[in-house]
Amino acid sequence: MKKFISLFFVLSLFTFASVFEVVNIRSNDTLSVRLGSSSNTQKIGDLAYNAKNIKLVYCKMTNRGSEWCKIKHYSHGNAIVGWVSSRYIRLTKLRSYVNYSNYRYRVINIRSNDTLSVRLNAGVRNQKIGDLAYNANNIKVIRCKNAYNGRKWCKVKHSSYGNVVTGWVSARYIAKMY
Repeated sequence: MKKFISLFFVLSLFTFASVFEVVNIRSNDTLSVRLGSSSNTQKIGDLAYNAKNIKLVYCKMTNRGSEWCKIKHYSHGNAIVGWVSSRYIRLTKLRSYVNYSNYRYRVINIRSNDTLSVRLNAGVRNQKIGDLAYNANNIKVIRCKNAYNGRKWCKVKHSSYGNVVTGWVSARYIAKMY
């Protein structure tokens, strides 16, 4: 019985860590759920502006550079499985392990004559879309995930001299600022 309770607790924590909610939708509107990862694909349902308990299956970047996520949501006995733009969902704050928005990060482990590559998606095989200086700081981390090879990557946003770069960097090259 004790092993069952421990296993249940661990599985519950894992499940809660992947719960999302709808954001950036007006209270008189809904979030469209689509058949594919594009606003041009068939609409198959809606989520309320304040929908919670959304399960994230996975996310991907489109050819146009936008991120779409496949989700599952259960409401009133009905299930909906489809795609939404990632800009309209976020990890539920109350249940997430890491709230990256509370911290700012800095670049580490980069030589002074080099830069940190910012990529379109997680992984070195993805297109380079910018750079961060070896001493860049005050970097906002949006979220992190494991790439195809199991290495941790983080989606970051940084502005320097009027230029804003948003993309993915290897987590081993950033650290919290204290």
